[in-house]
Formats: sequence, structure tokens, C-alpha cells
Amino acid sequence: YFFKDEYGQAVSVNGNRYRGMIQTFFWHQLNDLDLENMWFQQDEATCHTADETIALLQEKFSERVISRRGNVNWPQRSCDLTPLDFFKNPKTIDDLKSNITRVIADIRIHLCESVIENFAQRVVICNRSRGGHFADIIFHT
Repeated sequence: YFFKDEYGQAVSVNGNRYRGMIQTFFWHQLNDLDLENMWFQQDEATCHTADETIALLQEKFSERVISRRGNVNWPQRSCDLTPLDFFKNPKTIDDLKSNITRVIADIRIHLCESVIENFAQRVVICNRSRGGHFADIIFHT
């Protein structure tokens, strides 16, 4: 799902847009699922934690919303707890360290150079836009 305006231009996510995405896209993804034992988890971005957003999520997930201002508070000073951050399923800290070390070892020097060059381009564009949204810009690494 991409957040766009009526002209197809990328826009920043605010509470109204986030709730619109939930209602027009996310709810449909849940149609064939049993939500009885499913929890919803999100980070503490302001658009995620507005009263209206939390109420909307509780319509489907009841008391099973993990979020700042939800039924179960997002843990303070926690790292990201989203499943994609842990898809390799490390069981211990040593497993996690091993996964990280292995992935870092697989990174080629060319990719590092591309990432650094890409970052420099982003800094220049960010400066030009005075910190605003980067409309229609795709960065390649």
C-alpha cells in the first residue's frame, strides 16, 4: 500500500490517511482470517496512536492492540519488535549475533559504496527540499 494524493503523488502519512488505509485496504486483507486470537501491533508513530485510530483498531482486535495508548502499551525504549525484524528466528543472543555476522559478511564492497553514494544524494535532496517530502524520487543502490 502506498500513500498517495488524488494526483498519484506520494504524501506523508497522517492520522486520516492511516485510518483510510486501514478501512479501505487492511480490513479487506483480514476478511478470511480468524481474528479471535490475533493481535495487532504497531509502533508509536503519532498517526498510529491518535484516539480515533486506536478506537478503529479496537473495533476488530478488541483488547488485543499493542501500541502506545492501546490496550497493551508499546514497550518504552524497545527495539523494533515487528516480525520482519526477526524472520530468521534466532533463539538466543548468540544466534542473533551469528545471523548478523553472517549477513554482514555477505555484503559486498560495491553495495557499501552504492549505499554511501545513495546516502550522499539523499542528503543533498533533503537539503534542497528543506526537510520536506521527496515526491517522485526513487533512489537506487
